[in-house]
Amino acid sequence: MGKLKSAAIIGLGISGTIAFAAVLRAILGDNSKPTLYVDFDGTICKDKFPNAGPPQPYVRESLKRLSKKYSICIHSCRTSPHWKKIFSDYKPKEQQAFIKDYMKTNRLYYDNIEMRLKPPGIYIGDECIEYNTNWREISKRLLK
Repeated sequence: MGKLKSAAIIGLGISGTIAFAAVLRAILGDNSKPTLYVDFDGTICKDKFPNAGPPQPYVRESLKRLSKKYSICIHSCRTSPHWKKIFSDYKPKEQQAFIKDYMKTNRLYYDNIEMRLKPPGIYIGDECIEYNTNWREISKRLLK
């Protein structure tokens, strides 16, 4: 797609290039925003693992505000084989769908869900930017 974009931009001139870039962003999405990884258990929702408690205070408003500057990626280690040892009936394959349903049911904004062990980039959770029932403070700091 990169060669197609370059060729189209060369052939369109400056005003056509601006219009073409807007169309591409609308079709492909704007990938220019940095990714903000947000831990699920204990940060998005009250920690009631293997279930999920209610959403944390101000999380809905904060995620919506932060989405203007960041691509929001919900992060979880719920698929870790560690949990199968603790909960005999645990089904890791269902966890991404569980989180997706939780986010939709509670009308919480996100762009993506990832289940890798250590996400790269800005992380809100128990590492990097520590969550301690302080969504308002975190969103203010990240939006400066």
